[in-house]
Amino acid sequence: MTNKFFRSSMLVIFLDKVQIRLVVNSFKFFILVSSIFGWLPLHLLQAQCNPYTGKVQSPRIANYNIEVDFDHENKQIEANQVVTWHNPSPDTINFLQLYMYINAFKDFNSTFLKGTDGRIFGRDFKAWPKENFGWIVINQVIDSRGDDLTAQMKYIQLDDGNPDDQSVLQIDLVKPILPHDSIILQMSFTERLPRILVRSGWAPKDYFAFLHWFPQMGVFEQKIDGTWGWNCHQFFRTTEFFADFGVYDVRIHLDEKFIVGASGCETNRKNHGDGSQTIEFHAEDIIDFAWIAYPEFEEYTDRWNHVFMRTLISPAHASLAPRFNLAVKQVLEAMTGLVGEFPYPSITIVDPPIQGLNSGFMEYPMLITVGSFYQFPTNIRSIESLAMHEFLHQYFMGIVATNEKEEPWLDEGFVTYFEDRILDDIYGAKKSYIDLLGYQTGNAEFSRLEYTGLEDPEEFPIATLGWNITGARKGIIYGKTGIVLKTLENLIGRPTMDEIMRTYFHRWKFLHPRGKDFIEVVNEVVKEDHGDKFGENLNWFFDRTVYSSASCDYKVNYIRDDQFEVERVGDLILPVDIEVTFEDGNTLIEFWSTEDRIKVFSSASTKRIKSVRIDPEQKILLDLNLNNNSLTTEPSKMTFWKYIAKTIFWAQNTFQTLGMML
Repeated sequence: MTNKFFRSSMLVIFLDKVQIRLVVNSFKFFILVSSIFGWLPLHLLQAQCNPYTGKVQSPRIANYNIEVDFDHENKQIEANQVVTWHNPSPDTINFLQLYMYINAFKDFNSTFLKGTDGRIFGRDFKAWPKENFGWIVINQVIDSRGDDLTAQMKYIQLDDGNPDDQSVLQIDLVKPILPHDSIILQMSFTERLPRILVRSGWAPKDYFAFLHWFPQMGVFEQKIDGTWGWNCHQFFRTTEFFADFGVYDVRIHLDEKFIVGASGCETNRKNHGDGSQTIEFHAEDIIDFAWIAYPEFEEYTDRWNHVFMRTLISPAHASLAPRFNLAVKQVLEAMTGLVGEFPYPSITIVDPPIQGLNSGFMEYPMLITVGSFYQFPTNIRSIESLAMHEFLHQYFMGIVATNEKEEPWLDEGFVTYFEDRILDDIYGAKKSYIDLLGYQTGNAEFSRLEYTGLEDPEEFPIATLGWNITGARKGIIYGKTGIVLKTLENLIGRPTMDEIMRTYFHRWKFLHPRGKDFIEVVNEVVKEDHGDKFGENLNWFFDRTVYSSASCDYKVNYIRDDQFEVERVGDLILPVDIEVTFEDGNTLIEFWSTEDRIKVFSSASTKRIKSVRIDPEQKILLDLNLNNNSLTTEPSKMTFWKYIAKTIFWAQNTFQTLGMML
C-alpha cells in the first residue's frame, strides 16, 4: 500500500476473485471494510493507529517526504527528500538555513565536541578511531523553479565563529521567495552515523538511532523587536532543538531483520523477498521525525483512549514494559485534565539495550527513549519518573514547542514541575520517588535537592541562552525552574495555577511562545482571580526568580524574651510570613517583606516567645536551607529518637537477613 492509496476515495477489494468497487469517504470506513474482508495487513489492524486526523492543527510550515535506503553494515544511508517550505512572513527571502546535526560528530573540531572535556556520559572519546565519527552531506539540491542550488551551499557559524563547525548550512537562492509564497526543494543526501555518544548513532549488535538525522529547515520567525529572520543556531553541548511544524511521510528500506520504532504511525510494510523490507510512516503536525532500528526488540502494544501505545524494549528489560506503559498512561490521564488533550494518535516508547543507552533519556515527537537495566525495585520509582519526564516533553517540546536552544527553561522546567506534581499526587508527596525500608523521598523533594545541593546555586539565571549554560544545567534549568513554578503555585493557589497552565497550553499550542508570552498569561489569570493582591502584575516575581541568579536562605538568628531576629542570606527578595508561638500556646503571624537583610521583631505581648518559624507553610521552596527557618527555646527530642528508631530498625533487619543466610 502507498500513502496515495490511503488517501484515495476509491477502494478496490478482491474477494473470491470477484472485483468489488466501493467508494468511501473516510479512513475509518476503510479500516472497517478492510478488516471484514481480511485484506488489511495484520500489523495495521492490531495497531489501529490512524495518522490521518482530518484536521490541520498547526501552521505546517515545513513538510517532508523522505525516502531512505539504509546500509546497516556500513552504518550509512542514501536518501532523497522533498521539502515543501512556506514563507510565513511579509519579507522576501534570499537564502535558506538548515540544521545538519550529524556533522556535530564529524571530528573533534565541531563546536559540539569542543564543548566537552573529551567525555560524554562517562564515555571517553578522545582516542576515537576515524570510523566512529559520523557526517552528513547534501549531494544535490534543486528547487521547484528548476534552479540547481548545489553550488550555492555553504556552512555558517553565526554563534561562535568556529570555521570547522558544519552544523548549520546556508543555501543562497537564485530566485527569492516572495512573502507568504512557498518553495519545494528536492535534495539527495548521504549520511554515516557516528558511534553513539549522545542521541544519534550506532552501537554494537546492530542498534541504530536516527535522531535529528536529516537536513532540517531552520525557523524563520518574527523576533521580539518585530523584525523577521532565521532562527537556526549551531549545535552546542548544552543546547537542544527548535523546528517548525509539518507533515512527514517517510519510507525506510532496510534489512528485514530490523524492528523499527518511529514518530507517527506505520502505514505500510512490504517484505521484498530478498531479505529486505520497506516500512512507511506518516505523521502530522510535528516538529521532527525520529526512528530507531534494532533486531532484538520485544514489542508490546497497548491503548489509552485514542492513543495507540507501542513499547519496544530490550529483552533483558522486558519485565519493565508494564511500568513504562503505566507511567505514560498516568501522565496522559493527568495532563488531559490539567492542560488539554494529547493531540496525536500514538506514542512509541523505546528502551534501548545497554550498548545503546546513550541514545536514551530523550524526547522526540510521538517517540521517547527511556533507559533501564535488568530489574528495578517497584518502590524505587526512577523508572516511572523517567518515563513521565520524557513523555511530558510531548507537551512543551512537542506541542507548545518553545525554543529549547534559547529558552530551555520553558520546556525542561515545566516538565519537571508536572513530573513532580503527578508522581507526588499518585504515590504520595513524601514517598513518590523512594519508599524503601522506612526511608522515603518524594519526587519534588528530589528535584528541589538538585538545586539546593548545588555548589553554586547562583551560577547563572534560569533565563540563560542555552549555549551560555555551564555545569549546573540540570540543577538550575530543571530543578530550580520546577520549584519556581511550585513556589508560584503556593503563592497564588493551585486552582489559579491550573487555569494558567490550561490557558497557556490552549492559546500557544503549535505556535512557539516565548517566556514573555507565558508571563503575560500568568498576569492575566492572576489579575482575574486575585485582583491587585500581588501588585499590578507578577513581573517582579519572574524578574527575581527567572531573570536573576539571586538565591535566598531565610533564618532565625535568636529569640530573646519578647523579641527575635531574622535574616535573609542572599539577594532574592520574596515576602514571607513568620509564625510566632508564645509560652501560653497562642500564636501570631508577622509579615516580613524581606527587603531588609536583618529584621528585629518585638512583641507587644507580656508572654515570652517560645518559638519562631519563618514561612510556616513552606511556600518559598527556593529557600536553600529550610532547617534554619525555625528556632525554639525548648528543643524537641522527637527528631533524635526518630533516627534512633530507624537505626534500630535497619540493624534488626540486617541481622535477621544474615541469620537466614547462615
